Amino acid sequence: MFAIFGPFLVLGVNRMRVTRGLVTGFVVTNFVLAPLSLAAAGLDWLGLSRAGNWALADAGLVMLVLGIWQYAALRSLRR
Repeated sequence: MFAIFGPFLVLGVNRMRVTRGLVTGFVVTNFVLAPLSLAAAGLDWLGLSRAGNWALADAGLVMLVLGIWQYAALRSLRR
C-alpha cells in the first residue's frame, strides 16, 4: 500500500506549509516515547521475545533520531 501511495504522500507533504505547533507536537511525542520504549525493551516490561525487545529498542532509537531532527527543523522555523 505504501509503495503505491507513498510517493504521492511525500510529494504532497513537501508542498505543505508545516506549522510550528505541528512540529512541536512531533518533537514532544518522540522525546517522550523514545525513552519509554527503550526502557520497556531493556527491562522487558512487555514480555516480548528477544527479537521483539530488539525491535522495540530500535524503534526507540529511531524516535530519538527523528526527535533530534525535528527539533533542529523547529529551530530553523523560528528564524
